[in-house]
Amino acid sequence: MLRRTLLRASALVAATLVVPLVLVGCSSSEQDREDARNAQFRHWAATVQRVVEDRPNGQGAAGSLGSAGAVTLTPDAGHWDVLAVCNGIDHMYFRVSDGDASHVHSRTDVACGATARIPLDLATAQDVRFRGHPYDEDAKAVSDDTAFLFWYFAIVPRGWEPPTAAG
Repeated sequence: MLRRTLLRASALVAATLVVPLVLVGCSSSEQDREDARNAQFRHWAATVQRVVEDRPNGQGAAGSLGSAGAVTLTPDAGHWDVLAVCNGIDHMYFRVSDGDASHVHSRTDVACGATARIPLDLATAQDVRFRGHPYDEDAKAVSDDTAFLFWYFAIVPRGWEPPTAAG
């Protein structure tokens, strides 16, 4: 009887020590993965910013890590291009509309890894909503956590091209 009690006590102590370690291991692993993903996004976004933003003349930019997103900015009146890029999935849908989404200025599909140029003509400064989302098959992969998505856009003067490095 004493031996059975000691075995049960040993099993209880072992379970008390092992289960939290396993749970902490899972949490740590998930946190490590999330930290790595965020670090990848920060690196990717910083690289994209250097390439697609015209900081002295542009009208703003935004990006996100995740399945979909929208942001509203207020560019000045003028003829602009919206440069849209994504990474991590096959393709994504981008839409540029009035701030309340009542009028769509333009929309396009973007092959991730390429840059799309979306024209934006504004008679006056106004709120403009930029929305991006993956298509169903990619959205499922993102929500299942089997793929991750980075997307970014920048508003630049019409026809602007990033400077090329001297060779």
